[in-house]
Amino acid sequence: MRKNFLFIIDPADTLNPKKDTTLALIKASQSLGHINYICQTDDFKVQKQNIQIHVRQIYLPDEYRKNTEHKMILTESVWVPATDFDVIFMRKDPPVDDAYITCTHILSLIEKMGTKIVNPPAMLRDYNEKLFAFEFPNLIPEFCLSHHKDALYDFACQHDRIILKPIDGMGGKGIFITHKDDANFAVIHETLSHNGKHAILAQKFIPDIEQGDKRILILHSKVFEYGLSRIPTGGSIRGNLAAGGRYEARPLTKRESDIAHQVAVVLRDKKIDLCGIDVIGDYLTEINITSPTCFLEISDYCKTDIAMEFIMGYV
Repeated sequence: MRKNFLFIIDPADTLNPKKDTTLALIKASQSLGHINYICQTDDFKVQKQNIQIHVRQIYLPDEYRKNTEHKMILTESVWVPATDFDVIFMRKDPPVDDAYITCTHILSLIEKMGTKIVNPPAMLRDYNEKLFAFEFPNLIPEFCLSHHKDALYDFACQHDRIILKPIDGMGGKGIFITHKDDANFAVIHETLSHNGKHAILAQKFIPDIEQGDKRILILHSKVFEYGLSRIPTGGSIRGNLAAGGRYEARPLTKRESDIAHQVAVVLRDKKIDLCGIDVIGDYLTEINITSPTCFLEISDYCKTDIAMEFIMGYV
């Protein structure tokens, strides 16, 4: 049966068809005969029980990914009742700012009307991708979360090297490697915390990062058997593709599979359908449920269509 799917996204002209997971999901849905629409987080109108969304229908030509001349086709924007959609996919990238949170509250209202929201809006509000991992203390590296420079410095004194990063970042932005004798420690704290206004996450440095971290997909609580190893280049510690790292799809090790399956059990209980976890060496470092990526990179290596497998879960 043909369904209406809505994808809440960043501006359409910022999406890269060669690697964007959201476009892959739209293409998979389209191939199954469904109608797809897009909007942004501010495209909602709420009046009592009447919620409408300012949407554009989207169509992707067959060669859109390979040939830049084949542009996505978008209709003019129209207001549509939220209840017209069978599934709404929240695919807006971080930061999880006020606009994002407001959107999740509206999505919670829509969810109560019977529309499926992926991922559940309450989960998007409650589970920061850096902090969600705290629920698995036996899987994560030693860490310290604090606004206070002294607390973070004390943590640095306990380890040769540590990583400092913001809790609302993505794509490897704002990640520093430092140590207790770093003359720039105070400056790093000021920069990341905005002079103590925001908490910073400190983690013990994991030397295995030199071989990269691995993005592992957990879809409908099932662990995909290959992950994407994102490998730093040029002496960097950041393997994120957005930060210039290179990548290779590799089978999961036993340890990686064990970690992913432990996380998958919790995801099932929380009804979180779409998740990407990050593993460095033997450690879980992040759990991303906001807008997990890497579908296309892993699919290209495995000669499969992960986006299609995922969308089939809603048919």
